[in-house]
Amino acid sequence: MYSLEDKKYLDLYFSIKDRDYSKKIDRTELNNITQEIYESLDSTFFNSFDIIVIPESSSEFILNIVKKLNINYYILEKNSKEFIYSNLSSMNFSRQELESQKLRINKMNDSFKLNKIKSNQRSKYIDILFKEPSIDLDGKILFLDDSSFTGNTFKAAQSKVDFTDTYYIFH
Repeated sequence: MYSLEDKKYLDLYFSIKDRDYSKKIDRTELNNITQEIYESLDSTFFNSFDIIVIPESSSEFILNIVKKLNINYYILEKNSKEFIYSNLSSMNFSRQELESQKLRINKMNDSFKLNKIKSNQRSKYIDILFKEPSIDLDGKILFLDDSSFTGNTFKAAQSKVDFTDTYYIFH
C-alpha cells in the first residue's frame, strides 16, 4: 500500500507510531491520515474475510482503520511483560544475552515491545509474544498490521492463529 522505501511514507509511519519525536501527530491529524488510508483500501478485499486479526498495539492506528472497515475483528493480545520476563530463562540465551534481555525488558513501560529487542534476538520471542486467542477463530482470517520489518510479529501471531492471508498498510 504505502512503500517504506519512500521517505515521505517512512516519516509518516514513524510519526504515527510515535517513534519520531520531532514530528508529533496530533489526534486530528491522525484521524485525517486514518481516514485517507481507509478510503484508499479495497473494501471488497477486506469483505472477503470472516474476521480480521490485528496484533495488540500501543498505537490505535490499525484499530481505528479496522473499526472503519466495519468487519468483525479480533485483537490478538500480547502476554504481559512480566510473563515474558519470567520465561527468559527457558529461551536459550547465553548468560550475557539473558542479562541484556532483562535490562531491555525492564526499561519498557507497561507492555512488552518487540521493537525494543535487538533484531537478531526477536525470533526467540515468537512462541511467547501472544496469548492464545480467547475465542475460536474460524473461517477466512486476515492478519492486518501497520508494517512488517522482520516479520516476527506475524510469525508470533501465526503461532497462535491459522491465517488465510496478510495485509500491511506500510510495506
